[in-house]
Amino acid sequence: MGRRRIVSAAIALMAALVLPTPGVAAAGQDDKTPRSLTEIVTPRSAEALPQMRTAAVSENTLYALTPERDEVLMFDGVTWSRIGGPAAEIYAGGGQVYATSPTTGDIFWYEHETTTWHRIGGPGQQFTVDDAGIIQGLNSTGIYEWWGGTTGWRKLGGPAASIRSGGVGLLVATSITNGDVYLYAGLPFQPWTRIGGPGQDFAITTVGYFYGQNDAGIFAWRGGLDWIQVGGPAAKMYTGGNLVATSPYNGDAYRFLDAELQWEHVGGPGDQFTVANDGTIYGLNSGGVWRKAPGESGWTKVGDPAASLAV
Repeated sequence: MGRRRIVSAAIALMAALVLPTPGVAAAGQDDKTPRSLTEIVTPRSAEALPQMRTAAVSENTLYALTPERDEVLMFDGVTWSRIGGPAAEIYAGGGQVYATSPTTGDIFWYEHETTTWHRIGGPGQQFTVDDAGIIQGLNSTGIYEWWGGTTGWRKLGGPAASIRSGGVGLLVATSITNGDVYLYAGLPFQPWTRIGGPGQDFAITTVGYFYGQNDAGIFAWRGGLDWIQVGGPAAKMYTGGNLVATSPYNGDAYRFLDAELQWEHVGGPGDQFTVANDGTIYGLNSGGVWRKAPGESGWTKVGDPAASLAV
């Protein structure tokens, strides 16, 4: 990965002004929006669930699944503690953590104040959590967002191929018809805006920078008409306080320095990386869980091997 010149969106990910959204319906178009994520879920009173609150943990708290996926663990920077399990997968952001059931696929939210897991919805095709701790879910009927309490699930749009969130309230979805990427702004009569053409993956950092990936490389979008190419091909992108990408050639991890438009090599191959809002990078390999904080030259082992990480 190296420094790349600015290229036109006509060469890479095409950006455009507001267009009708194929495959992503505007929020509010369906008056029969289900309160649960899937209409096949057993009805449950939303009033019985707590209102979402600021978690009594750092937004940089790390969560991990044990290799057997039988325990959900929380790391406060010093100590690991068990908070639940088993789980199929975990999702985190803004100090909040969610997990899916390995038997039913149902989605659960962990309330830190009472150390209780609450079932908040049925299975979904995909889940993502923004930096405010709000979870969005995707299923065959559309895109939903969960606010807890009496609000429950709120429908944001129709069916999509994939969703990604980041920052506070920032969400992008790809069209099921042509792969174009749309930004959810939540504005009346204009909830979705097309910002680019098809890509292999998209990501959003804490500060709201958008990145797209295709065969040609990694591109950044800052709200204009053009996407800026900032790197060559990558195997995977991870975002939090920074963008981290892995090389498709040797698996090494690189951090993108936005101000300099340059890449910094941060480590060797890993099975997974995750980036906290303060820019701390956590890496996972067969040797365990590793941490590299901003300004540190090396990696520090902070945990044993795990199945997956989330922060």
